[in-house]
Amino acid sequence: MPKEIILQVKDLVKEFPQGPQFPKLFNQLTRNKFQAPNIRILDGISFDLVEDMSLALLGPNGSGKTTLLKTLATLYYPDEGDIIVKGKSIHDSLSEIREDIVFVSPDMQFLNKLTLRQTLEYFAKITNGDEKLGMEFIE
Repeated sequence: MPKEIILQVKDLVKEFPQGPQFPKLFNQLTRNKFQAPNIRILDGISFDLVEDMSLALLGPNGSGKTTLLKTLATLYYPDEGDIIVKGKSIHDSLSEIREDIVFVSPDMQFLNKLTLRQTLEYFAKITNGDEKLGMEFIE
């Protein structure tokens, strides 16, 4: 039996402004003469991920790994392309897709901000898990 495609990424593009950001009125009056063009971080990324498959992202600093993960987690909205999770496009079903995604960034620094008990409570809550298992282990 063929495995289900759980994630499809199609021609994903994400850009960010660079340089100083001026008010729209200034840009219109100067015809964007002083506005730097956007910098493209993700440029046409496409892949399929089937159930029971793992994905590893490798690359040097600044290559777009975190931007890709944040875009897949819907923290960033793509400028072009589509992300399809379990057959649902982010363009049509964003709130439903967000219910199936959890993104934990190293920037959150749980170890520096939360106790072990608070960390377990947090992850149990966001995953609808049973915190009792973790609490029993701690005690």
